[in-house]
Amino acid sequence: MRWVLMCCLGWALHLSASGLVQAQPLSAPWEQVGTSPGASTGEASYTSLAFGTDGKPYVAYTDVSNGSKATVARLNAQGSGWEVVGGAGFSDGAAYRISLAFGPDGKPYVAYTDAVNGNGVTVMRLNAMETGWEVVGGVGFSDGPTSYKALAFGPDGRPYVAFQDGSHASKASVMRLNVGGTDWEIVGTAGFSTGQADHLSLAFSAAGKPYVAYQDHGHGNKATVMRLDGADAAWEEVGAIGGFSAGLAEFLSLVFGPDGKPYLAYQDDTQDDKALLVRLNAAETGWELVGGNVFSAGEADHISLAFGPDSKPYVAYTDESYGDKATVMRLNAAGTAWETVGGMGFSAGAADYTSLAFGPDGKPYVAFRDNSRGNMAAVMRWTRAVGPVNTSGPAPVPTLSHWALLLMGLILAASAGAARRFLIATNGRKRNSLRSGAYF
Repeated sequence: MRWVLMCCLGWALHLSASGLVQAQPLSAPWEQVGTSPGASTGEASYTSLAFGTDGKPYVAYTDVSNGSKATVARLNAQGSGWEVVGGAGFSDGAAYRISLAFGPDGKPYVAYTDAVNGNGVTVMRLNAMETGWEVVGGVGFSDGPTSYKALAFGPDGRPYVAFQDGSHASKASVMRLNVGGTDWEIVGTAGFSTGQADHLSLAFSAAGKPYVAYQDHGHGNKATVMRLDGADAAWEEVGAIGGFSAGLAEFLSLVFGPDGKPYLAYQDDTQDDKALLVRLNAAETGWELVGGNVFSAGEADHISLAFGPDSKPYVAYTDESYGDKATVMRLNAAGTAWETVGGMGFSAGAADYTSLAFGPDGKPYVAFRDNSRGNMAAVMRWTRAVGPVNTSGPAPVPTLSHWALLLMGLILAASAGAARRFLIATNGRKRNSLRSGAYF
């Protein structure tokens, strides 16, 4: 009986492992995170999402209802609402194009265009007591005004900021905090792009090299990616010289995949402003299309790329064909096409500044400005956790034979138990008969 029950248990475990006992399907819905109206108390813009070491989602935004200053909110301990971190509107003045990232010290850092300091770059971090925010390396540290920017931490543990540099003809520059943590220094050379750089995105390779993607006005507004050279002295173009996209590229989002290659999602005007994803080819001589084609239904804005725990690329964006609502798509298991995650246009209304990140629960989260709720900052998550890739192929559907096998096992188990009880009773009567001189 024991071995039969073990077989039944093994069958059930097989169903679970093979995907027969599944979580919710790909059509599972999205849900609001926190029961309050939104992550902000009023109108917000430039939402940026990241997860802290405490496992909670944090959202940084320009707090329009608070003088357009910077504010950061996080999900409270109960998961029922949002709480302001370190005080609302902590910047000296208006803060635009905010970028949020967590440092190796576990603290949230924000970089932004500082309106009261010449529109230069300022970086602030939450203080040790979580009672306020402190300036990192000086306010407005860029030489001139800035616009697009991206914040990321290098393998040396220092914050790096890529930005459009007004003091160098609006070309791309990257600066990092110096070793002493007292000031900021240029990385490589300042203003390294050929022309004006818009829509900057910054990421680090496994080798520790910073890569910057941007729209280059010096190359027909095409997408360009550059990295710091081996000597850490200058910047070099990656994969192609002179811009590699077919046409004008906007809303660039650069991320390194599990394969160690840089991936870039962006909007291409030669494809009706739809979204596509490319990656650096094996020879590093060019960029190749991922998934076979563009994947958004219509014009895609505010593109945000992230890799899930299943090692697949996911892209969040606002889709004009669905009322500018938020949509997330991912590459299918075969890597040949794109599939919608939870339905097209899942937000209640039009969304802006979509920012995608994965939580420790394995679920994709998207922060955005929600036009259906007075332009408040909002966060939604998919109700299905994303797991590792199932290399055994698509999950089969339980058939009658599966259930018949289980029923047979249970019947065998019951029969084995009855037979065992009969033998015990029979042997007992035989022993009693021998004692009395009788036999069968």
